[in-house]
Amino acid sequence: MGFFGPVSANSLGVVYDSTKRQLVLSAKGNVEEITTNIHFQRLPWLDGLKFRLVGWSGPLTGKTHPYNVSDRFEIDLRNGALPRSSVIVVDARNLEGKIVEINYLSGQRQQGSVRPLTDVSKLVSARRDDSEPKVLVEDNEKMNVLYKQAFKVKAPADAPKQGSLTIDFDPTFLNLQAAGIFGPNLVWTFDSLQLGSTQVVITTSSINPRYIARQTYDIRVILLDSGIWAGSRPQDSPISYLTFLNIAVRQVQEKYPNATLVLAESTAIPPSTYVDSFNLLKHFAAVFNTGQGHVTVNSTEWGTWSPPVYSSGPWLSERVIELEKITLEPTQADDLVKAAGWTLQFNRAHLSAPITAPNSPHPGKDRQAYYVYCLKEGMQVFVGTIDRKVYSLNLVENPVVE
Repeated sequence: MGFFGPVSANSLGVVYDSTKRQLVLSAKGNVEEITTNIHFQRLPWLDGLKFRLVGWSGPLTGKTHPYNVSDRFEIDLRNGALPRSSVIVVDARNLEGKIVEINYLSGQRQQGSVRPLTDVSKLVSARRDDSEPKVLVEDNEKMNVLYKQAFKVKAPADAPKQGSLTIDFDPTFLNLQAAGIFGPNLVWTFDSLQLGSTQVVITTSSINPRYIARQTYDIRVILLDSGIWAGSRPQDSPISYLTFLNIAVRQVQEKYPNATLVLAESTAIPPSTYVDSFNLLKHFAAVFNTGQGHVTVNSTEWGTWSPPVYSSGPWLSERVIELEKITLEPTQADDLVKAAGWTLQFNRAHLSAPITAPNSPHPGKDRQAYYVYCLKEGMQVFVGTIDRKVYSLNLVENPVVE
């Protein structure tokens, strides 16, 4: 899953173009692969200018790559209402912020420099107690959407008069089709560019009263092709699920030798159907990363797959599944889920290696793949393919019911 957050910078610069009345912020640095759509956001700040450097990260491959970005903001510094000497920039290394002096074009001011972080602490302490807005984080809303089909997110249209509303999403994952006001809400219409998980973050900033409200939509894009074969595993078939996936791996690698498995999706047909056994799921798909793009195959019958379909752009939602290390079949995972006390039915299950595991024994480094069951009431349960333990949504181990 791609996640949204601050990005670290090795160097920061700010230039003001008084002719165009534009403040230009720039940053250079190195980020973990894969990090995309790096940009600056303006943040509410009493009597000053504050920005945050952010981007979309994942999957984390352990490698890094350089970046160089710049963004322009329409800001008039001539009337003296805002400070004309410096701005504050927040990045992943400096969550409190850095003071970066403004360089003026046409020799209006000499080149500035970045002052020590302690200067920011003094500046913050000198502000009034209410200079930092309160952050109101609303509960995340979870959405399952179909690949290449439109879906909508919304926010109340009555934004504060003294404030702003922004929406952030990963443009490599989602495409914004339209935006408008419908009744009491602002509504954005998206379609998906790839399978997997991503987020849409809507931020409302108010100056009076001072607060920031943040609403996050957790989006899960699933594949459903009504024209493909839909059937569960025959009871007398000697082909297990893991063997079925290995057939897909061999077939795809014949055409794409460097392809790596990143997602194996299993869905009930129709998707509104809930079942209590993996063997009752009827639609199977597998997604492979090819480096510069990704390919998808669908089941044509149990044991065979459709020809791979190539899509441009690297896969940005899951780690590589090390299939050769997995011996746990989904039927065995079913038994572990039920033994842990989870009895709700499910309409979808997938095999994946999450990018991050917040409460895992090895945060950010968990290479284990999981069978993920999507239960009724929007709940998810994970079964580790290596440790064979059952976890809840945040990968917290659930006690097994004896």
